[in-house]
Amino acid sequence: MFSRKKTVFYIILALLTAGFIFFLYSYRIKIGRVLTPFFLAAAAAYLIKPLVIRLEAKNISRSSSILIIYSAFSIIAAAGMYFVVPQLVNNIRDLINELPEITSAYQDIFNRIISAIQTSKWPPDIKNILFREIENGTGQVQDFLIDGLRKALTALLEMVTMM
Repeated sequence: MFSRKKTVFYIILALLTAGFIFFLYSYRIKIGRVLTPFFLAAAAAYLIKPLVIRLEAKNISRSSSILIIYSAFSIIAAAGMYFVVPQLVNNIRDLINELPEITSAYQDIFNRIISAIQTSKWPPDIKNILFREIENGTGQVQDFLIDGLRKALTALLEMVTMM
């Protein structure tokens, strides 16, 4: 009788654990959005505490220490944004200006490869397979580049709007 109760207990415990894991997995994005500020606050407190203790050792009150540290971090972050964002914008502008030249150079290389395949003495079946694979590969590369640029621009816009 005792082992039956124990078995029922473990079955119920396993079902509850599985349900809890399923709940966490199903709502992981919402839970992450809610818990992220708490994790960031814990990390900030963990990083700031040694500095606060040092300032308290120099007879500065805890609230003044925290205010000094937050002010210093804010000034450093603002200065970083002031100097980094314009440089980043200039680099992106240079990349956009150079992009046509870069793409034309790769297009020339690509066209030479295509013409080499067309003028080769390979059987038509192999040429068709190569052309099909090249077409699939270029589509995947385009999708990859578009997705990467979209993510980079989204991150840049989010960074600029946070300022």
